Amino acid sequence: MNKDMEVDLIYYELKLQSLLEKFLENGYHIKNDVYFNRLLSFLGGKENKDLAEVILKLPLMSEWILRAVKLWEDNSQTPDNSISAFTLQLIGLVSKNELMFTGLLKENIFNRVIHILQIKNRSASPSIKLGFIKLMTSLLAHPSGREWILQTTYWQDIIAMSLQSQTVYITKEGHFFISLLLDVMLQHNLSFCSNIWQLIITPLLTKPDEQFRNQDKVFEACDEEIEKFLSPTVYLVNDILEYFFERCLEGNNSHLQLFKNILMIPSIIESVTNYLYLVRNQTFAYKIGCIWILLLYLSMMFEEKNGVIKPNMDKDFMEPVFSLLNIMTESFKATSVSKFLHFILAHWYKLKAKIKVEYTIECDDKYKFEEQFIMPQLMPSFSFCRIAFNEFDKEDECRQEYITKLLAKLSKKSLRWGFKWRDSLGSVDTLSNIAPKAVTHLIQLKTSFSRNEAVTVFQCFLYSLFDVNLYLNKNVHYVPIFTRCENYLKTLLEALAEIILYFNISWKDSVESLCVFTASVEFLKIATWSSRLVIADLNLIKVGINRYMSPDLALLIDGDNNCAIFCLGPILYKKLHDPEWSVRDSALEIVSAIAEASRIDFPSFQKIILNNGFCNLVLTVSLMDGESFVRASALKCLHHLVQIDAFWKNHLENQDVVNKMISLLKRETEGIVRAQAATLLTTLYKYHNIPPSMYDEIYASMSSAALDDLYWEVRLSSLSFWNKQIEQKLKDQGMVDDEFPKCTFSPESRKIITLTDEEIKKRVLRVLDELSKIGCLTVLKHAISEDCDLQVSKRGLEVSKKLVDFIEKYKVIGNNSLEEMGPPSNDSCYSSIVSPTPSPSRQNSDNIIEQILRNSDATLLRDVYRPDNDYISSSVNGIGTPYRHLVTTGEFLNFTRQNFKSLVNDREKWLNSLDSLSSLLNDMLQNYEPNDTNAMDCY
Repeated sequence: MNKDMEVDLIYYELKLQSLLEKFLENGYHIKNDVYFNRLLSFLGGKENKDLAEVILKLPLMSEWILRAVKLWEDNSQTPDNSISAFTLQLIGLVSKNELMFTGLLKENIFNRVIHILQIKNRSASPSIKLGFIKLMTSLLAHPSGREWILQTTYWQDIIAMSLQSQTVYITKEGHFFISLLLDVMLQHNLSFCSNIWQLIITPLLTKPDEQFRNQDKVFEACDEEIEKFLSPTVYLVNDILEYFFERCLEGNNSHLQLFKNILMIPSIIESVTNYLYLVRNQTFAYKIGCIWILLLYLSMMFEEKNGVIKPNMDKDFMEPVFSLLNIMTESFKATSVSKFLHFILAHWYKLKAKIKVEYTIECDDKYKFEEQFIMPQLMPSFSFCRIAFNEFDKEDECRQEYITKLLAKLSKKSLRWGFKWRDSLGSVDTLSNIAPKAVTHLIQLKTSFSRNEAVTVFQCFLYSLFDVNLYLNKNVHYVPIFTRCENYLKTLLEALAEIILYFNISWKDSVESLCVFTASVEFLKIATWSSRLVIADLNLIKVGINRYMSPDLALLIDGDNNCAIFCLGPILYKKLHDPEWSVRDSALEIVSAIAEASRIDFPSFQKIILNNGFCNLVLTVSLMDGESFVRASALKCLHHLVQIDAFWKNHLENQDVVNKMISLLKRETEGIVRAQAATLLTTLYKYHNIPPSMYDEIYASMSSAALDDLYWEVRLSSLSFWNKQIEQKLKDQGMVDDEFPKCTFSPESRKIITLTDEEIKKRVLRVLDELSKIGCLTVLKHAISEDCDLQVSKRGLEVSKKLVDFIEKYKVIGNNSLEEMGPPSNDSCYSSIVSPTPSPSRQNSDNIIEQILRNSDATLLRDVYRPDNDYISSSVNGIGTPYRHLVTTGEFLNFTRQNFKSLVNDREKWLNSLDSLSSLLNDMLQNYEPNDTNAMDCY
């Protein structure tokens, strides 16, 4: 242990001692559970495992536990429930160390605390029961703890608590304890594990006709009775089997194969089959069926040898699974079928990722296991329109080829069941319920898909969208039917965009991808779609513009005003006036995508922007829209528009955009809008010639944004502006490609001059002086050393690095610079960020405070936010802006002698310390101190 850690440990020990003493005060109760959960998290080693182990071994911890138990016994008074739960979990954490456990066991601490807190009482608090389960789980970490648990009956109590399902947390922790108990005891006491397992599954093995008979001995059961009797057992068995499935994936766990000897697989599957025929509740039927599937997977995994499994896939897996799926299909449990397909695939991908499986299906290597279950999951989407409208058009060549490819991947058994599955999807209502779930299940597995599997799924989704457009074009009266299926259409559009982006699907993967943009624009032509569908489709259109527009087609598009991209313009114009703000926001993203594409790749797209008047409309939206998110998106869009000369010169240059952005920085109440305004000002400065008369106001606004704005993104955005200033000033002094050349042209002498190190030093000093006068050095110093946001500090370091590199390279020294360039004038040292308004006197300050005290809260809030649509004639707040000391060249040079990276690392450590154990202990102690401080309103 190093010296720093020893000092920290002494500090933690003192703080913990003070805190634990408070817990023993009479009548003490916890005010905030969050603090104690955080403390337990620290002590559990989630933040710093080594430190937690050292703290738990401190004599303080075991001594406090002994004192607490003795105090509660003597007073015959149980502590607050939260304190009780905390104590139980603390005992568990301490007892993970076998020596500490032995010491506490000698004092009979475990039985004593369980007796004091009356944990076996059914009316005991859930938090106390949870603490008890976590305590018992901790004792399974070593042989002494396991031996003690076997000698007691506490494990039986935990099984009972788990089956009572009092809370989700108790159920989860209880199931984990039972699973872990079986795991650690398999190789030590198999008969004990067998007894536990038989105790657990007894309700499941009970025959329905024996359990559910009325007084006349006639079989009679309803879902509620079956679920009440069986549900706790089913959920517990599922969690145990899931635990062992995950453990088998970890490898090197040969003892787990002993679990097969006690599972009683045939009996469980027979019982599960009986209950599946009885239960009508699809959710509960799904949980029962999952037991069957997990048993099949575990049977396969128990046969692993040398990291390889060689199952008889047809007999051991495919036949039982299709038996299960047939039961569900025949019982009209279509929703559960889709969930089973997902469950089978999810576990298969987990298994295949960890263990090699060598298999054949129907004696043919071409059939892949995963494809036998992906294809049926695609069935609701592929057949959606055709089943819903009972119409079958002539297949096009591409679709026919796709269908042939799909059928070739399916085995005979898969095909037979697939057709039965399709026939069960016989109504619009059934499809509208199942299809979105099937699409969602497929997208959830996208990270496991191979590229070929992803392309197959993508093609199916796209053909489904084609069908929707086809039927709507044939008969507009189909719109109400599709409106009933809104959830499916929304899920389909989102899934298409997601899978395209994740796999970067191109025309090389699927020729159908070239139709994504056209199909999505065609869908948007229906004016009655809800805002949810419009937003999803607009996002897909954006993907289509960015992914599937080939520059080679630009001339063809330019000559066809009826193509989809030109039809999109009027539609977007309408959507920008939509009452729903999220639709306007999505439409702006499309306009941004079109503008970005038109800058280089597709100049012809500029006609869409110009013909529909988007430039002026987007500017108006950025200033006038009632929703801040939309205004921010409009400013992002303007960022792309102003970069194109055709838009700037003809439409935006005469709109006084710069002044409007300055006004937004001063008066806008929403930080996200101010951040985008700062970004737009930077873009305008980069791409266009701004009149020099406006420089002072721009510098003042951007300085204020960087130094005074409360929103960190505004400060971050303004730093980009100052980075551009640094680059421009250095270029003006001859810098090319981030370095000074050996010679350059001098505008003053109109000659080519050699740039010696001394000459470059003078030029760097000149740049520093100019940056000082406009407030840039002040901004950089503040961002690096004073800003409380780490991102702003890091960005300040990045922006300053170029200057610092030149300062170090050419050995620019603060004292020399002042002698060579002369002392800075008072005006350069002290300058107002805006106009030279005098600083308010003390009397004025007192008057302001008195005025605040006299006003009501409502009046103050009204004065803080006073909406005004006149963005041009804006003014600064009435109190006036105080003078700010500007960092001089000499001060900045002295400042750069520090190690910048070290400074930022120190600040990062400081910010991280806000979540440290010391900070948490201080907060907890302060939180329980008498609150006799004065309250203060902050406006």
